[in-house]
Order: sequence, then C-alpha cells, then structure tokens
Amino acid sequence: MERAEADRARQETWHPVGGDPAAGHWVGSDTSDRFPVYTRGNAGEVYPMVFTPLSFSIASEAGEQAMRDAVLTMGLIRPEEIAEVPLSTGLGSGVYGGYAYLNLSIQRLAAARVPGGKATDADVNMLGVGDPPPHEPLPGERNLRASLAGLRYIWRLSKSTDLPQLRDDQQKVDAFLNSLDDPATATDQSLRLSVNKLLPVFTDLFRTHLEISVAASTMVAVLTNICERQLGDPNLAVTLLAGLGDVDSAAPSAMLWDLGRQANNTPAVTAEFDQGLDGLLGRLEANPEAAEFVAAFRTFLERFGSRGPNEWDTAFDTWETSPPLALTLIDRMRGADEDHDPRSQQNRLAAEAKTAEREALTKLSRPTRGMFRRVLAAARLYSRSRERTKTTVIRAIHGSRLQSMELDRRLIERAGGQRGDLWFIVGSELDAYV
Repeated sequence: MERAEADRARQETWHPVGGDPAAGHWVGSDTSDRFPVYTRGNAGEVYPMVFTPLSFSIASEAGEQAMRDAVLTMGLIRPEEIAEVPLSTGLGSGVYGGYAYLNLSIQRLAAARVPGGKATDADVNMLGVGDPPPHEPLPGERNLRASLAGLRYIWRLSKSTDLPQLRDDQQKVDAFLNSLDDPATATDQSLRLSVNKLLPVFTDLFRTHLEISVAASTMVAVLTNICERQLGDPNLAVTLLAGLGDVDSAAPSAMLWDLGRQANNTPAVTAEFDQGLDGLLGRLEANPEAAEFVAAFRTFLERFGSRGPNEWDTAFDTWETSPPLALTLIDRMRGADEDHDPRSQQNRLAAEAKTAEREALTKLSRPTRGMFRRVLAAARLYSRSRERTKTTVIRAIHGSRLQSMELDRRLIERAGGQRGDLWFIVGSELDAYV
C-alpha cells in the first residue's frame, strides 16, 4: 500500500513520451472515438498497480501493435477498420490515469460478428461480473465478410491438437536469459542495454500470448454458445473447463501449499513463523533446524521467483527480489484447512468436468457430438496454453527486471534518490539518466 501511494504521488511529474515535463501531463494513451468503451477487466489482473513511465514508454507501441495483430488473426476485425488509427490510441489497450485498460468496444465488435454470437458475449469474457455501459451498435457492426473469416478461424482452431510455437518460445526465452550478464558483475552499460535486448523478445512473446489468449476466448465463447443453445445451460462451459491439468499457474500454488505443510510439520519453522513475518527469512536461515525448509524455499524461488503481484512490470518486486512476499503466502497456507489443498481441489474439479462432459454427450444429437468434442478439446488446449504463454513472457520480463533493479540500485548508491526512481523517466531519457 505504501509503495502504491508513493507511486501515485510521483505520478504528478509524469509526462508524455517525447513531451515536455513542464507540461505536467501523465504518460498515457489517446482514446478512440469509434471504439470508446474501455475496461479494467482482465487488465487489472495483469497490471493491478500504476503503470510506470519507463515501462510504458518502452513497450507501449510494441504492445499495442501486438494487440492489433492478435485481433486481426480472427478475421472478425478488418484491417481497413484500424489501419488509420495511430498506435498512440488505445485500440487494443491503453493507459489512463496511470492504470492499464483494455478496449471493450472492439472486443464487442468482434463478438457481434461471430456467427450465432452477440456483442455482449465479450462482456462476460473480459469482465466476468460487472455493470458495463449498454452496448450501442457500431457503424458497420454486421459484416458478412468478417463473419465468414471468423467462421474459417473457428474451424481452424477447432482442429488444433498441438501448439509447437509454445516450445519455440520457451527456447527463445532461454536464449535471451543466457545472453544476459550476471547483474552483480555486469557493467552499467550492459545493464542498461538489457532493456533494449528485451524489447524484440517481449514483442514476439507477447504477440504469441495474445494470439493464444484470443483463440482461448474464442473457443470458450463457441463452447458457451453450444451449451446455451443445445443444452440450455451457458454456465456449463465453466464446469467443463475447470480442473485442467498441466496448467502453469497451478504449480506455484501447489508448491506454496507444500511449504506451508512443511512449516507446520517442523516445530522450529513453526516457531519462527509464529514470531511474525518481520525478519523471518533471516531467522530461518540462522536456525539449523530450519535448514531443510530453507532449502525447499530456495528451490521454490529458483523455479517461480519471476512470479509476484505485479509481475508484468519490471519496476515491481517478485518472489525472488522480495522473498517476504512468498513467505506471507506460505504463512496463509499454514492456517488453511486440508481441504484447501490445490491438488485436491483440482482433482475434484477435473472429476466434475468429466461427469459433466459424459452427461452432455448423452443429451446431444449424434451430428452435434463431434463438433462438441472438438470445440471442448480446443477450448481446453488454448485455455491451458494461455497460462503457458503468460509464464513464458513473465520469465523474459524477470530477466530484464534483475538487470534493471541492479542498475537502479547503483544509481541510487551514487547519486541519491529512492528505490524505483529509474522507472519515473521515459525511454528517451534513459541514456542521459545513466
């Protein structure tokens, strides 16, 4: 909370990329007149905190272009509809008042053009719950050419059984991370150039992430449509997609749970946690009887240290750069009942999904079953893969985070200021600042 308030206060000095600091404007995007409705839905999960000027100025255009490329892959939005809109306009996403938003209008337009769909299908996908403004049909909302292209896109997705680009992207991240110097011994210039090295990698990875995310959203929408029209229950799709195995986001939770159980089963570790979180890691490391727990915790940080509450922005701490963040979660896990074990919950949801699938197949006509199976399999594949691509992007960002945080530390040590000052300049000022 204190960090958020400090960032918010310093926001007053932000200025547009390439603009005049004396103007007192915030870093941010232009709004679209044709696609005017924006939402924090989904965006708030990825960027819950104030978007820092350095991160925005470096990645905004690349991110916006990737968003547009992903939207165009569906065919539901025609290239000519967005060709004349400058990248400074938040057509896919934007930053307003310091916070990230997604453009709901263009998602509604795409949803309206899905055969059998309606514009407000996008609301459920992006918001879950909420009270968005009523949809007002956009000019040219009904477009036969776009709908036919969307049909071809959906048919192609429904036949997907493997996504080799995910493995290619993981190798790309490994190569990027191996190209970075050790932050502790790197030169200032090497640390500074790591920002440049990240950008093309991030652009490629983020484009894949968005394309997979769009595909996942599309197939979930198609599945929901089948469940509503053929089975009379649109909420059935949620049950069918629950309990997916091999989901990257589930692995950290499972290991945190194990660490919580280990802490409870080791009297010395329990005693240290009971003394409070302040200085906990140091006390654990100094306690020989906690050595096994500390080793397991270090393994956790090696595997999942790139994760954290604001993991997409290099300005913010993750579990590796601030281990107390993870220890706080472990402390919460210590007090949870056994029925909160993430694996048990995943197994229960998976069993419910299998049962729901069997029952659905008995109710569907024979010609519909094949399509239902293909759509369900594709929705599961792309939903699982969306988490994989997110993990891949975050690993790359974290490599740059470690470099940038070391550079920030050195600059403060030499010139004063406070931790995080580096992110309150824009990219064009970075060389001069260093």
